[in-house]
Amino acid sequence: MGADRVGLYAALTRAAAACLFLAAAMPAPAGAAPRSGRNPANDGLAGIARETIEDAQAPADGANPSQTYRIQLTRLMRPGQRYAYSADATVVDSATGKLSGSTKTLKPRTVSVHFEGEMEVLAVNVYGEPTKARFLVHECSARALKDRITVFKRGTVVTAESTRYKTKLSPDRGGLSIEEDMMARSVLSLPKEDGISDDDLFGTRARQKVGGAWAVNPDKLVKSFASQGSKVHRNNVSGTVRLKGVEYVDGIPCLRINGRAQIAEFTVPQEDVPDGTRVKQARSEIKFTRLSPIDPSKYSVLDSYSTTTYLTLVTDEGVISPDMTVEARWLRTVGATYRLLDDGVQSVASP
Repeated sequence: MGADRVGLYAALTRAAAACLFLAAAMPAPAGAAPRSGRNPANDGLAGIARETIEDAQAPADGANPSQTYRIQLTRLMRPGQRYAYSADATVVDSATGKLSGSTKTLKPRTVSVHFEGEMEVLAVNVYGEPTKARFLVHECSARALKDRITVFKRGTVVTAESTRYKTKLSPDRGGLSIEEDMMARSVLSLPKEDGISDDDLFGTRARQKVGGAWAVNPDKLVKSFASQGSKVHRNNVSGTVRLKGVEYVDGIPCLRINGRAQIAEFTVPQEDVPDGTRVKQARSEIKFTRLSPIDPSKYSVLDSYSTTTYLTLVTDEGVISPDMTVEARWLRTVGATYRLLDDGVQSVASP
């Protein structure tokens, strides 16, 4: 029995590690970074001009129940733009193992990361999403239990670049451990190169009243998961997005949009799972909030989202025991705010 307990604890530790591996492999949800899948030119310049005038003349307090608004989840960025940028992220992972009637639960592990600094857009893709950016660090620290970790020292300049799998971070001083890299990417992630936008996943072309709701796009979510090596059947995808209301931020009327999507079951690439284990079942839930000016030419002021991934893992037969199962939960919550500083081309690293 003592050997079983040791094996149980080892499997739980591997389960926690599996959550961290999956953190990098999961498709980026709304709020991870601004996205846009809608090309305004396709709607015709006259149509866009007309809608922009209508939006600008719309009542700012949402008091008119018949007023409709254009839903545009992403606001385009341009190279050279600089933003005051702050972000907070919390990652919680936990695991419970069962073996021959014995149950072991690991104490949840929580890591909180805070970033304050500036962001300069260096390059964008065809949708106007940032694919390369430079961040000037004012503060970037993390807390785990009673430990406080300085991820980047003040004054560090970090270059972030999009890839298909995860954001590549290159600080101008020092290096990053695997754990520090995960902490940093929780607050400095750019959109992945999957060719799918938040408007593809969660948007609608129909103008909406306050309180209006529409369904997420299951086919695009399936494609998004597939780009990361996971398989999802469209029947396992559900979710709703809603225009919650109109709010003022620094005197600017903004639309608050909330969304939620559930993926009842998906497969996990074996290469993303630690040796000796395999995923028997995986499901996920995505929630997000986007607060964006009614004027579609202005950038979103708040992006926040959370992803919760549930895994049931089993050990390979012969490693510990064929009836060994581990149930793991990984929760990531991120909130970021942006304030445009200027549209110049001066480097964020300049004094």
